[in-house]
Amino acid sequence: MMVASAAGTYLRMARPDATLIGVERRVGAGVADLVWDHDGSIVIDELKSGVCDVTDPPLIAQVGRLLAGGQGEWGDRFVGVRLVPLSRIGTSTLITAVAGGQLVPAAVMPAWMAVK
Repeated sequence: MMVASAAGTYLRMARPDATLIGVERRVGAGVADLVWDHDGSIVIDELKSGVCDVTDPPLIAQVGRLLAGGQGEWGDRFVGVRLVPLSRIGTSTLITAVAGGQLVPAAVMPAWMAVK
């Protein structure tokens, strides 16, 4: 029940002002939870129902696969991967790279991706 409630909150607050173009879509070596297109800019949302530990090696590897796949599929149109912890949607973070084994957040999240 908690996951359903959190997903409902996500749909109300955190979904980008964009067109949904994929659900559980294979992107390179990864599988994107949701893929959005906003005027040609593409973003992947990675939804997490539990604790979202950005230092967790499996999460870093997963996001790295999604970043590489997104870049390979959409090139310069690809914005990044937005990590969305369903229990704390307000802490969503746009990740644009993995460097030195760490997730690199965007300096600024585009306005169209803002939590409302």
